[in-house]
Amino acid sequence: MARPCPAVPCQRQGTPGHEREGAREGFGRKQRNVRDVALVAAAENDLQARVSIQSFDWRTLAQAKKRAPAIRNAFTTLPFYSFDPDDKSIANDSEGAAALRAASARGADFFGGFDWRDQEGATFDERVLRAIAAGPADGWFSWHGDIDETTAQLAKELGLTISAWTVDMPDDMKRLTDLQIDAILTDRLDRLNGL
Repeated sequence: MARPCPAVPCQRQGTPGHEREGAREGFGRKQRNVRDVALVAAAENDLQARVSIQSFDWRTLAQAKKRAPAIRNAFTTLPFYSFDPDDKSIANDSEGAAALRAASARGADFFGGFDWRDQEGATFDERVLRAIAAGPADGWFSWHGDIDETTAQLAKELGLTISAWTVDMPDDMKRLTDLQIDAILTDRLDRLNGL
């Protein structure tokens, strides 16, 4: 039996606004339900201060922040080269990669209106980080290869925490710890603990 959503306004199927929220272009009920379940669980267990939500779909994060402002989030990015319309790697794109890059060039819906094309910056990386900071983001959850001295410094200046996903090689772990990022996600905790 579904329990009420304490302190977190939820939209369940059949409630006003359910049909509109996120209904466009593939943002389906499953994403909303996962988000809502996480928000409710955090509220029911008084975990808002300990929970952080990450997603490649920034729309989900923006909606979660509206519903539960105390819960921190991190806007997740694929490797910058993979969605930069002008990156030289475009020559090697598969059909799916080309579609992702084309969506980025058009201002993909998964950016949730926080479009890198609307930002000033000398590089694609800078414009993406500024787009993240323009949204309701607390942090940037990045492919580890995109975090270097320049992007780390800019993210910190923009007030974003920095986390890296799936860092399994000791050299990458060391480089990121030297940059003093906030979190490292790894499948090899033994290697990270060994630094």
